[in-house]
Amino acid sequence: MVENLIPYLSIGAYLLLTLIIGIIGYRRQKNIPEDYFLADRKIGSIVLFLVSLQKNLPYTLKNNQHLRKTHP
Repeated sequence: MVENLIPYLSIGAYLLLTLIIGIIGYRRQKNIPEDYFLADRKIGSIVLFLVSLQKNLPYTLKNNQHLRKTHP
């Protein structure tokens, strides 16, 4: 009986945690465009690099597929 509830409790805990994080973030925002577009200038350079890498890497790999092919 309890084993059947574990997935539901896990999903419920995840949704509750997500809701709490959203409420905290909503209360901390300043409602100015700079806060959204520039991440309030508080984003670190490592995070900025990783986001840029994640955003551009699929296109780089897709456009360079010809480099992976071997020619006889």
